[in-house]
Amino acid sequence: MVCFALDESLIKRARDVSLIGYIMASEPGNVKESKGGGYELRDHDSLKISDNGKWFWHSRGFGGFGSLDFLMKVRGVGFVDAVEMLTGEKAIQYNVPPPKPAQERKPFYLPLAHKNNDRAIAYLRSRGIDRDILMRCISSKILYESKNGDCVFVGRDGTGAAKSAFVRGTKDNTRRDASGSDKSYGFVLPPEKDSGAEIVAAFEAGIDALSHAGVAKAENWDFDCHRLSLGGVSPKALLQFLEQNPGIKRVALCLDNDDAGIAAAKNIKEKLAALHPHIKVTIHAPAHGKDWNECLQEAKKTNTRPKQAAL
Repeated sequence: MVCFALDESLIKRARDVSLIGYIMASEPGNVKESKGGGYELRDHDSLKISDNGKWFWHSRGFGGFGSLDFLMKVRGVGFVDAVEMLTGEKAIQYNVPPPKPAQERKPFYLPLAHKNNDRAIAYLRSRGIDRDILMRCISSKILYESKNGDCVFVGRDGTGAAKSAFVRGTKDNTRRDASGSDKSYGFVLPPEKDSGAEIVAAFEAGIDALSHAGVAKAENWDFDCHRLSLGGVSPKALLQFLEQNPGIKRVALCLDNDDAGIAAAKNIKEKLAALHPHIKVTIHAPAHGKDWNECLQEAKKTNTRPKQAAL
């Protein structure tokens, strides 16, 4: 199988190519000045381009930055071909052995539900989670109690279909993914009011996401956001979320305040800078304790507000 390699300096050159300059050179009759400032295309007049290279396709509801983004997202050009078009240089070709056949994913089934959620609610309340937030999760069917009495955090796709489930024991320290779970889809606590919120906050666990929502409620933060559990420190679920939600403009990495969490946050920030340069990425460790639940519990134990900086 033939593959292609691109030098980082070549990719940087491609990213630095002026979008307006490229379009005027390659499609000179297709660009015109916009009445509101900037430019627009004749074949897609809802696609607006700013002087600084940012663009947004209003009829499709997504945007990007620069010529490389434009070629890939608007013209449908592959990454390697787009870099070659913008730089005039060819990628290095090399042969690699064919990949091993992918193992079939085990069928995914949600754990059987208990007749009520009393034990799960009691356990999460003992961890300091706000009752109203729990009821919102239960009514949205993203959280329930299993037949064994454990908490089940459900990850769903854009259609609402369950794709993953994380089981957290209430009687012991059980922590596991349900068999067949697709880790591309994490547990998501959606914004309470603004479904079009442009911020997503990423956490290692569902309990941390709920704890962060509790801190925000206690501090009366005046913004709303999506809260996503990665189910660990892999960016897989975050990358899938950004693919499904092109309107996101900011990512807050709220991983644990330990060596693994700090290192993972830095690595994810670097990866997002390369894949989504138009998205602002910040790191927000909890102000108290190792994770966001410890932060919340510390505040409740001392009967003080968390005093956590807003995102």
